[in-house]
Amino acid sequence: SVSGHRVHHDRGIRTGDEVTMILDCDNAQIRFEHHRINQNSRLPVDLHKCPFPWKIFITLRSPNDSIRILV
Repeated sequence: SVSGHRVHHDRGIRTGDEVTMILDCDNAQIRFEHHRINQNSRLPVDLHKCPFPWKIFITLRSPNDSIRILV
């Protein structure tokens, strides 16, 4: 709360947001860059539980959602 007013931080993904997902195979991790809120996160991958090749499943929920794959 700031000066008696509640501060709401919208940290979730919203329609129109851009999120970069980086598959870092050399370091066994997946990194996310959420551009609107300028937040980076890292998800370590246990190669014993999830060995290569990795399979990625992405759900698009809104009619105008899209994905670009850059190599």
